[in-house]
Parts: sequence; C-alpha cells; structure tokens
Amino acid sequence: MGAFAKYSLELKIKASNIIEALRLLNELHSDEMLLKHAQGGIYGGNEETLKKPVKERRWYSWVSNPEYPYLTLDEAFDNWNIVEENIISKYDENGDFIISGTYDNKIGQQKFFLEYMASVIEDLSISVKLEGYKIVTWTIKNNIFKELK
Repeated sequence: MGAFAKYSLELKIKASNIIEALRLLNELHSDEMLLKHAQGGIYGGNEETLKKPVKERRWYSWVSNPEYPYLTLDEAFDNWNIVEENIISKYDENGDFIISGTYDNKIGQQKFFLEYMASVIEDLSISVKLEGYKIVTWTIKNNIFKELK
C-alpha cells in the first residue's frame, strides 16, 4: 500500500559532517532504532517469528537493512531511495557530498530520514506533491527539520 509522492531535491552534506553522517546512517539500522521507528516488517507473529533477529523482522518502508555497515554516503543514499531518477551524486571541490535527483513513487520514510539526518544536512527545502494533489514542504534550516502544510 502507501501513497505516491513526487519531488526533486539537491541535498548537501559538508565534508566536515561526512563521518557523523555515516555514523547516523548506520545507527538507523540498530535494533533499537528499527524497533522504535521502522514502519515495515513483520508485526506480531508466532514464537518462531519473534526469535528471528530484529533486522529480519523490521525494516524502514522501501529500505533494505544493510548486511554490513554503510561505508559510503552513496551506498546509504542509494539504499534509502531518497532520489530514484536523474540521480547525480558527487563530491564538490570542497569535499562536500551532494546528491540530487527526482522521486516519483510510493512514499517511504523519507520524511523521517530527513528529520533524523537534519543535524548534518545543509539548509534544504523540498516541495512534495502527495497523491491527491496535496503539497507539503519539508525544510531544514539551521539543522532543524520542519514540515509546512
């Protein structure tokens, strides 16, 4: 299930924040974070299901739990499907990571992702067109995420 969303973005993480960004991205897949925030997975279930490791029972919407910790921002952003078309991922002359592209698919947990990563993302504003023509704007200003309706 899930609603469709359409947006384009250019997201920037300064070189000085890349190590912290990778730490946060890997922390997202800890058992504690998955149990608290992941909206995909097997809920309830029998005893056999509950014996499985958390990473086999819970995941973020449209995101696979990585087998190993992310080593690069490209790898993490590819897995999180923040953008899916016209993707440009690069490091600029200052060593800052920039990813841009468009998204036109079922919405996953992009809002949660951006809110969680706001402390390392440079100022950003995205207008998201949701199914039914509702438009919301997600902003990050001074490392604080806001949703404007």
